[in-house]
Amino acid sequence: MSIKLPSVRVPGQSSVANLCRGVSRLFVFGSLAVLGLGGVWLLTHPGAEVALMGAATQGGSHEAVGLSYSGLGGFVLLVVQGLLVVGASLAAKGRGRVRKVGLGLLLGWAALWLANGVWLAGVSDQFMRLLGAWILTGAFGATLIRVLIDWPRRETLEREAPKRGPSWVRLRGRGGRDVAPAGEVEASPDLSANPTAQVA
Repeated sequence: MSIKLPSVRVPGQSSVANLCRGVSRLFVFGSLAVLGLGGVWLLTHPGAEVALMGAATQGGSHEAVGLSYSGLGGFVLLVVQGLLVVGASLAAKGRGRVRKVGLGLLLGWAALWLANGVWLAGVSDQFMRLLGAWILTGAFGATLIRVLIDWPRRETLEREAPKRGPSWVRLRGRGGRDVAPAGEVEASPDLSANPTAQVA
């Protein structure tokens, strides 16, 4: 079953698309960097717990769901998430279903961060939590616009592109003279001398 998303067409679409792709890729690189640091910490501190996002309140500490890791299982989850994000980034540059799967995974990854950021901002009144929620909102918005622009992009271009006939093929006739293929019209090299056209 194919999923069709509405295409986004706005003035200066090229600039908007490039900006959203840039913000989305920056978020991907940043999240991968944080994942890498978390993996190094788990390797160098056995038994430690890593939370990529969290907030401390009077009622206790709160850790991000799906972005907290501990022990061997947490390390495996972190590695799997990192590989999925890398694979999704590469797939998003592909074609057809491969591109759509990659875009969907990137959107889901951004949504996971946004959901945790909004939740932590709700349980904590710290300025950094609120700022983080706004930053993640921007990253998710850019990723969403990127998905809406790139989801139908190449199929639309292929469908709207004018169909071209075969390129001009010149055939060598008798006496070494070039002739046009059957059904093609070949103009005389010197139109002033011979303005008529020959049909093969």
